[in-house]
Amino acid sequence: MDICTEVGRSEIIKLFINLSFSEDHWLGFDPSIKHLHDLDCWEITVPGTAATDSADSTDSSGDNDGSYGSTGPTFYSSHILIEASHLFGRLTRCFLATDKKPTRDSRIRSKDCTVFIKDAWTEVADGSGDNDVHYKVAHLRKITRTLERYPELAGTYPVLEAGGRVEFQSCSDNTFAKDTMRSVLGDLFDDVRVGEKIRKLPLCAHKRIATSPIGIPLDELRSVPELIIAVADAMRARHVIAEHCHILHRDISTGNFLFRRMEDGTVNGMLIDFDHAIDCEDPDTMPQKEQIGTLPFMSVNNLEKSSNTRTVLDDYEALIYVLAWLGTFGFSTETRRAKEVDYWGEEINPLICEWHMPGPYISIAKWKRMYLDSSDSFSNIVHCLNPDIEGIELLQCLLHDLRTALVDNAEFGPEFVGTRVRRVYDDTNDNLSVPVSRSGLAKSFARHILLLKNRTYQRIDPIEKRAEKASEISKKFIDILDKYADGYREILDDQSRTGGSSEASEQSDDV
Repeated sequence: MDICTEVGRSEIIKLFINLSFSEDHWLGFDPSIKHLHDLDCWEITVPGTAATDSADSTDSSGDNDGSYGSTGPTFYSSHILIEASHLFGRLTRCFLATDKKPTRDSRIRSKDCTVFIKDAWTEVADGSGDNDVHYKVAHLRKITRTLERYPELAGTYPVLEAGGRVEFQSCSDNTFAKDTMRSVLGDLFDDVRVGEKIRKLPLCAHKRIATSPIGIPLDELRSVPELIIAVADAMRARHVIAEHCHILHRDISTGNFLFRRMEDGTVNGMLIDFDHAIDCEDPDTMPQKEQIGTLPFMSVNNLEKSSNTRTVLDDYEALIYVLAWLGTFGFSTETRRAKEVDYWGEEINPLICEWHMPGPYISIAKWKRMYLDSSDSFSNIVHCLNPDIEGIELLQCLLHDLRTALVDNAEFGPEFVGTRVRRVYDDTNDNLSVPVSRSGLAKSFARHILLLKNRTYQRIDPIEKRAEKASEISKKFIDILDKYADGYREILDDQSRTGGSSEASEQSDDV
């Protein structure tokens, strides 16, 4: 096929799509994942071993992203959440699976599934493909091993069951080949031409990862207190991950929070999807000036693509946007906001829509700086939360307290307060405090004018300054979340025991 032509490029796209399917009648037959027709399920082998295994599963070549090959635990699934049936994206497929093989008389039920499997082609570093831009498997292995020491956090973060690169065994010499774009395209990978120019292709590798436990989307929560509890649980785990694993999540968004409903009707929240996470233990290896995350929830640093040090505070800033978004547009079918129109029938959009309107990212960052700068300006956003959601005032109070903890840090100095960039002049050596003498009024006045013109100004960015106190501010932020969550958990527990008349209580009693 000639990839210099439109037809040839279309064929190469079809080739990649076919490579992502598992059925043996497709071109890209993958022996590590196949359909068992008699049992009507998928048999999926996940490379690598569990993070808790004593043996080091790091490849001898120095790869930090888990084991290679098709050897590893085998899971079974009849529940496909996402299928790679489109032409664009990372050809991601997601399964709910179990490690117990079904029989003809006992098929897989959704409640039997204990593992979430993600199969995708993800971008890796240029070169041989031995290292990833973001070492997701290595991150999850580190998180799983570290957080074992915190049993109170069980169920609030993804546990790595297995994961790594997919390899295929060659039929000719029994060697294993890495399933990457380079191995698929061969010499074509470095010689993709568009006209006279060679086009650089991203290097993608085929990976598969299995994690547990399985969570439920936030849209099945029953009340604002449950939402606050679920988010607080997830962010508490996120706080420990940052403090003890030195890993930043960098994609706090509505879709990356899940929850589990326990047998007694209570909820536990969990944070997922560490695709964009980075290990910041070595600051020199941290990428700078990246724009990572989901647009409405991206921090100002990310939107501005600034060189400011990225810290846990970027994730906490994103959480404020997430809660404001859920409070404005709703977090469940019952709380979805109805469209509002003005006198002329034009749709009225809440102010928060300015956080994801088409246009330069720098403009969105400007709006966020303006609204976060003070409690009064932030009230314009909080007042737009949907008043039809029962208990929305609880979320409004929490949002104000979280903004205060993140933004108003006068105890560290005035330069740590607010979000707007300020220009402050340095008058240390300008001697303008010297009084003007009457005898030399003209001369003194001219001197003062000259000094004013030569004054130097310092740019103060409170967001940049707060990175210096990230640990202290982070603790204040998490303490507020815990305070709210613990209070509402006690209230819901009391209502459940006493059969309270509130809607939250009634819903809990129905479980």
